[in-house]
Order: sequence, then structure tokens, then C-alpha cells
Amino acid sequence: MARWAPERDTTKSIEAYQTWMQTCLAVDGALFAPNHALWTKERFDELDARFVCAPDGGTGTFHEKLRGQLRDATPEAAQLMAEVFWTYVAYPTNTSPEKKRSQIIDIWSWSGETLNADHSMLSDEVLAGVGSGGTGYSVRRWKELVYVISVLRAFKALAPRQREQALSDPWRFAQWVGGVDSSASAQFRHVLKFYCFPDTFERIAATVDKDRILQEFGEASKAELARWNDVQKDQRLLDLRRRLEIGRGDAPFDFFLPDIEERWRPSSKSYLLTWSPKNWAFDELSDYRAKTANNELVTVRWTSGTRQPKVGDTVYLMRLAVDPKGVIAKGNVVREAYDAPHYLQSKAEAGETISYIDVDFDSVRDPERDVIVPVSELETLAPAQPWTPQSSGISISASASAELARLWRALPPVDLNGASRAASPQTAKSKGAPLNVIYYGPPGTGKTRELMQLRSTYETSASTISADEWLATNIAGLSWWEVVFLALADTQIPMSVDQILAHPYFSARARGTANNSLRGTCWNALQYHASPDSVNVRVNREKRYEPYVFDKDDQSRWTLVGDWRDSCSELLGKLEDIKRGPGAATTVRRWEFVTFHQSYAYEEFVEGIRPQVVAGAISYDVAPGLFKRLCDRARRDPNHRYALFIDEINRANIAKVFGELITLIEPDKRAVYDDAGLLNDGLEATLPYSGERFGVPANLDLFGAMNTSDRSISLLDAALRRRFEFKELLPMSGVISGEDGNGSVSVTDGDPINLRKLLDALNSRIATLLHRDQMIGHSYFTKVNSFDKLRLTLRNEIVPLLQEYFHEDWRRIRQVFADEDAERDAQIVREVEDNPIWVSGDNDDDAQPMFEIAAAHEMSPDAIRKIYEPQT
Repeated sequence: MARWAPERDTTKSIEAYQTWMQTCLAVDGALFAPNHALWTKERFDELDARFVCAPDGGTGTFHEKLRGQLRDATPEAAQLMAEVFWTYVAYPTNTSPEKKRSQIIDIWSWSGETLNADHSMLSDEVLAGVGSGGTGYSVRRWKELVYVISVLRAFKALAPRQREQALSDPWRFAQWVGGVDSSASAQFRHVLKFYCFPDTFERIAATVDKDRILQEFGEASKAELARWNDVQKDQRLLDLRRRLEIGRGDAPFDFFLPDIEERWRPSSKSYLLTWSPKNWAFDELSDYRAKTANNELVTVRWTSGTRQPKVGDTVYLMRLAVDPKGVIAKGNVVREAYDAPHYLQSKAEAGETISYIDVDFDSVRDPERDVIVPVSELETLAPAQPWTPQSSGISISASASAELARLWRALPPVDLNGASRAASPQTAKSKGAPLNVIYYGPPGTGKTRELMQLRSTYETSASTISADEWLATNIAGLSWWEVVFLALADTQIPMSVDQILAHPYFSARARGTANNSLRGTCWNALQYHASPDSVNVRVNREKRYEPYVFDKDDQSRWTLVGDWRDSCSELLGKLEDIKRGPGAATTVRRWEFVTFHQSYAYEEFVEGIRPQVVAGAISYDVAPGLFKRLCDRARRDPNHRYALFIDEINRANIAKVFGELITLIEPDKRAVYDDAGLLNDGLEATLPYSGERFGVPANLDLFGAMNTSDRSISLLDAALRRRFEFKELLPMSGVISGEDGNGSVSVTDGDPINLRKLLDALNSRIATLLHRDQMIGHSYFTKVNSFDKLRLTLRNEIVPLLQEYFHEDWRRIRQVFADEDAERDAQIVREVEDNPIWVSGDNDDDAQPMFEIAAAHEMSPDAIRKIYEPQT
């Protein structure tokens, strides 16, 4: 059945759809107003007259125009429109629940009544949606809503008995939907069938996706699909699903599982189009900007120096030649390359043609008014990619495309009321939506490597940062007494507490903290590390801790005393770094890396009590953990992004490690701080040990990696699954180079061993005998460049891994290596001859065989080749 989705829990949404069907479709009830009859033919007649038959082609947003169309409507019609709008927006996942909820409540308010935001049908779980509506579902909203109202009005025109019959059988209902006028292009027709019969119809809202699946899985040709109606396609899809489900055993199935989706919708490519204001004025830029800001698509013909872009591929538009230079637009190809007259009139008149592609731009920015992705930043993050090409339409590499896509998503929305650029590119980048991403897959698929590659995104050459940023970077993580020490060491003169509080070092440490008693904090730092011989400090000597470096004179001014140069030599080195300033060779690292394990705890991660032994006595201090220290840095530096990389994230108890912060890491709960470190938006919590108010900054990204061989993603803590985006990394045999780049290694018999086929064959058997989560990653073979290295890899790495996978079940391990029917000298795991362990009795059937692993030098080419070549 199509209820299950790999990326989210759809239970609450589907329950809501079924409630809607029974309450509003089958009978004339209401979703938000119990005991009211809103869903009647007469109410839909009013919506038809005011919305369907009276389109508003004027200016303004869709919401503004809808309000005008319903200005004189009855209260019941406005309430019905709110519920119809719920019906339309409840499906897609690419609109946030908050936005859906606010729009529904607003439409309901036009009736003069208030809709409670706590209504169960407006919960985040319900409004999260179940599938992608694609760009067209939202930007062509008015067309879809025309169909929604029309099809529901037609259903309400049926007699009660006819409605009951239609809803009693999925195929009868599908035939009825297909017979409604104007249904041919509406995506909601697919949504409506899924709402009512989620066990029969796929959660796919685009006809083109259904066609692709049927085509790529060999169910029908393109010509056949052109002749089929929706019912025929849906029936064949259901049949295909059932066959694929059987093939996967107990594992859940969905057409959007990464390995399945890749078969019918290979990852699209990205291309870079170019625009030079010196060559062309682009007079339509302002108009396109306004339209895309209002969720409209604009179809534009653009030159392409290559004919490679295909329909569906992503394109970005780069402004060149004139500052500010950078990416100003994003869209998708809707028509592949074709020749047409040159865009320059003089050349067109001379008969010259040029190659074009048609693009649906969904976002266009004015570089003089909006924040764009600067070319300088792209050249830093992806230096191998040409960002200022001579020709329009060059391909963007996968890694560079990922960087560009991330930066584009982080840009602030276009403000049609703003007159100038909203912020610097770096500020805009930092204010993008925080990323919570976990890479998962079998061992050796490059998850940790993916984390390592991301680190450079969060690094900056120190020569490019300001003195304030340099100071904040060096002060981050220091305790209060250490900062006070630096202030006194910097001035080398007696200072009052007021002067210390005003010192730039103390101010940098204090910026954005939730500490409401900085003066008291400063006093404590001074007194607790005061010299035991001081006559002016009255704190009990037993409460003073090493190093004893502070003392107070008769005028309440503080100085450094004792062996402060020796006892605080590391801090003096820090002071030298601060004063020296950033240098070109220094890199500012805005990330931390940690590996979770079973005993990893909240006290290490967030904060906890740490014992200290001073002069033989034990004292206990609250010490910040790695996560809190990094959050403090990010909070004090809101104009840059920070990242925490967590390897083996599934090995620890996530709920216990994050504690009360598990809620605060959600993107919509993240704390937004200004340049002074003060909270502007988001949530904070009170930490249990220190009592500080603490929030997780919005400019902190969280990345994790986990092996599915340790624990399936389906068994992960629900709190973790709900708060992170999961990206699967599977074995990719194609990246194996082998000896000479073709994926093979040579052997003495002249027939090379194909490492790529070897890995594919091993994984095919493992997936059949165990599960796809226990496959072998390509990294085990990427460094194999000789036959000897291959044998050592099999003997010392692959076999031990299989021992763990199969719990020492040697018979099944032999199946993986295809050893059962092979000659003894071609076996990798073989039965020990004439050495059984007798269990009981004298019958040979009671003997338990022992197995041995062939030594690396004993593994012949045929022993390995047989794994992927059929035996004759």
C-alpha cells in the first residue's frame, strides 16, 4: 500500500484525509465546524460563481485577490473556501505547516468568526503533508483551485446513493473523477484519489512521474501511455507495486525510496546560463522578479552554447561583467535546445541563428536590490568549477551544484517593498534555514568522507575577517576568569571592575550571553582566583582556586600577581595571537567534529558538573560541553554559519545527549540573534546545571553520519527522525578505478578481474540473504590497484565484515562468495577436510563441519572471478 513514506510519518495526515472524506465528501458536513452543513451543492454553487466564473486578472497576490472575490460572499461560503483550501494544501510537503495554517485561519476569518489554531486538523503532523506537489502545484494555484471547486461541486451534484456507490470502490471512483471536465491537466485529481483510497493509489501528484515509472520499469511505451487513461495507468502502477513489494520481502516499499527513484527519475543535472549587462539590458528583470516573488513561474527563452540540457534539468543564471557579479535566478528546463534567430537584431537580419533553451524560472533576483549568491563565494567553495565561462549553458559538477543549491536556499526572501539590498551576502547566508542532515548507508559508502568534505564550507581565511571577528573567534570557549586575565595582561595596569567590564575582551565574551549579572560574574572570577596572601580580598581562602593570579589594592583596583607568566603561559600565547591579528596563512574553523558512542552523555555534549582537585580538595564547577561552546561561538557571530559534524550519531541515546535541546534544534525553533548577540526570534530554554537561558542559533548547521549495518533507519529514535533530513548514500561501483581507471585489476592468466562487477555481485547476494542495509560500500575497493591488494582486502576486510553480518554463519558467507558449488581450490571459505567435531552418536550426519578462510596468496583469480561470472 502507498501509505508508507520513507521520509516522514504520514499516519496523522492520512487519518485526516479519511476523516475529511467521511465528513465532507460522503455527507454534507464540515471539517472545522461540527454539526454544520457547509459541504453542500448550494455552497459550492456560490464558490463557483464568485471564484471559478469570476477570475481576477489584476495585480496583487493570490491571497489578496481571493479576499476580493469573496468580499460579498456569505459567511458559510467563506468558511467552505477555508475548508476547500485545507483540502488543497494538506497534501504537499513543500509548504510549511505554519504557512498553511495561517492561510486557512485567515480565510476562515473572512466569515467574521475565529478558527482555533489548536484544531486537530491544523496540527503540524496533519499539515506536514505526504508528497511533493512540485512547483506547478503551488505556482498555478488558481488553476488547481478552479478544478478543486469544480470536481467537488460535481460530486455534490450526485444523488446520495450515487455518491455512496462511487466511494465504495476505488476504480469506480477513479472512473468518475476521470469523467469530470477539465481534469486532464489538474494535479489534484491524483491527490483526490489518494485521499480517498491510499491503499490503491500512489501518493504521486504528477502525471509525468507516473508515466516515467511505467516507462522505466518496462510496463508501457511512451506511445502506449499516450493512449491510456488515468485508470489504466493507476491499475498498472498498483500491479507493479505489488510485484516489487514481493521482491523486497518484509522491507517497506515506496517509489520514492532512493534506489527505486533513481531507476525511474535519475538525478537531474545543473547548468549555468550567463548574462552580461554590457551585451543585453534585460528590461524584463523587474517584472520577472515581481512575478516569481508572488509564486508565479516565468517562461524565458535563453541562449545555450550546448545542446545537453534536458527537460527537468536545473539551471542557474549568472550575471557577469558588471558588479555585483553572481547568480541571480534559478529555474528548470522546459524545452530542449532549438535554433532561432539571433537575439541581436543586426545578426538576426543577417540571417544568423543561435541555440536557445526555454526555462521556467521560479526565482529571479535583482542584484541591485536583492541579496544574490556572489561569484567570489562560489569560486572559494568550488574552485574547480568555471563560474565565469565564455559560453552560456556549461554543466555544473555535482559537488559544485550542491554548494550552489545550498547557498541559494539560504538567501532571504525577495522583499518587493524594499528599496535596497537587505544585507551583505555573508549575512544573508547566515540567516538561511539551518540544516539538520544525516547521511546514512552501509559501511564504506563515503558518509564520513561527506562530512569531511563539508568542513571547508565552514572555514575562512583569517585574512578576510575583521578584527572584531578575529577577537570573537579567539575569545570563544574561554572561561570568565581567563577573559579577565587577558584583559589585565593586555593593559598591564591596575583596573577597576568597571574598567574590566568595558574592556573589548570582556565585552566580546559577554556579547549575547543570557547572564544578567556580568558584574557579579566578573567579581567571582577575580575573587576565586585571588592570591591566598591578599589582605584586601575577603573571600574564604578555601574557596579560592589555582591559578592564584589576581589581587586587589586599597582602591579596589585589580592587578596580576604571583607567577602569572608561568602559570598562564598558554593564555599569554592566546593574547599574542589576538594582538598579532589574522594572517593569510591562518584558517578560522567554524566547525567541530565529534564521534558518538554508547556512553556519550549530556554532560559532555551540553554542560555538566566537572570535579577539580585544588590543593588536595575537590571542588565542582559547571563546565560547558562541545555543543554549548560551539553554540556560544555561533551566537556571538550571527553573520557566519557554523557546523557540528557528528559521526556514528546513532550509537548514542540521542534524547539523553541533547536533553531539553532536542526541541530547540528544530529549524523553526532556532534562535535568531542580532550582531550584538541579543535574541530576536526563536526559543530558548533554561539549562539545568548553570541555569543559563540558552538557544540553538539559526546559523548552526548539524550534520550526522550513521551506518545502517548498526541500526536500520526505521529503528531510529522518533525524535531524531522527525528533526533531521535523511540522505542515503549507497554503494557506487562506478567510482572504483582499479589498476588503470577502468575498474579492473590485471592477473597472470590475462583475464582482468572486474572490481565493479565483483562489488555489485557481493551486494546483490548480501541484499538477498540479509538486507540492503548490510551491503558493502565502494570505499573498500577504491584503493585496490593490484590483484595482491584485492586478495588482502577480501581476506582482511570483507570476510571479517561478513562474519559480523552473518553472526559466524559460514554456510551463508560461502553463499555470498559462491563457494558451495565451486572446486575446492576456487573457494574462499572452505570446509575443513577430515576434521569434524562430533556432537553425539556415530552417524556422520551428526558431525558439525568446521570452516577455514583461504590465505590471501591461495585465492586464485578464478576463486574471485566466479563470484560475479555465471558458472558453467
